[in-house]
Amino acid sequence: MTSTENPENLTGWCPLRVKTQGGTSNNLLTREQFKRWSLVLEAMQIPYRRENGWRGSALLVREEDFERAIKQLETYERENQHWPPSPPPVTTSHGTLLVTLSVIFVLASFHNLTQAQVNLPVIGNPDWYTLGSVHAGKLRQGELWRAITGLTLHSDLQHLAGNSIITLLFIEQLRKRYGSGAAWLLFLLSGFAGNSVNGLLQPWHHQAVGASTAVFGLLGVIAADSLIRYRTALMSRWLVPLAAALALLGFLGTAGEHTDLGAHLWGFACGVLLGLVCAGLWRERLPPSPLTNRLLSVISAVTPLVAWLLALSQQV
Repeated sequence: MTSTENPENLTGWCPLRVKTQGGTSNNLLTREQFKRWSLVLEAMQIPYRRENGWRGSALLVREEDFERAIKQLETYERENQHWPPSPPPVTTSHGTLLVTLSVIFVLASFHNLTQAQVNLPVIGNPDWYTLGSVHAGKLRQGELWRAITGLTLHSDLQHLAGNSIITLLFIEQLRKRYGSGAAWLLFLLSGFAGNSVNGLLQPWHHQAVGASTAVFGLLGVIAADSLIRYRTALMSRWLVPLAAALALLGFLGTAGEHTDLGAHLWGFACGVLLGLVCAGLWRERLPPSPLTNRLLSVISAVTPLVAWLLALSQQV
């Protein structure tokens, strides 16, 4: 309640000696110990005084309050012996930034190819957007590859640049936790699932292009992984990662005249589900071994190629 640094008139006041977690029984407290214990005494409305020394401060209470103060402080120490909880393991980097930059370079090069009128061997000069866009009606007719090919197409350079920058940020966060191969496979899976669900719900003529469905899928994976990874440290605030991700989705995913809000929302939702599966069920297997990550990288690279081969096979 009241505190004083005056060493006089301390008759009837007793220094507290509470055994802490380390087993010490010294009545001289550090600044942090004094702060914690004095807050406990204030909460219990027990008057106290402070007596400073060169090695620390002593906390004194009245003789009639001594037993009650000891009991309260011992209870506090016992109930908080594991607080704050240990931080989650420090994540180490798996893979390199070079892989991410290489994928973005390939994506940009492909965008330039789709904008140029170039006759290619065997396939000639295909209409990339007609063959590869996420067309809701054709998707429902069984052209499921469009859910992948649509991720590689962009309407213009600004569209490509925006998705590339955000992809770089999110992929790098996930790469440090899961490795490059797993991160890019989750990118494709969340994008495929989000585009597929959105295509089933949109009107027949609805069309969309862009990697943003997968970008927000990554955001969902990161949010779910953080929710599971930091649930002990966050305690009652365990929903904070998900709330932060939703705020970022609202900020980045709803702007623009031609924004496909449905694709962004479903990409995010599918990403959350994938993240919960990975972080909740496969936590002990993450990150995958280097060999497994290389295999996942190969699968991630081959999947868009196979999807485009299927799309190009539809040319008359």
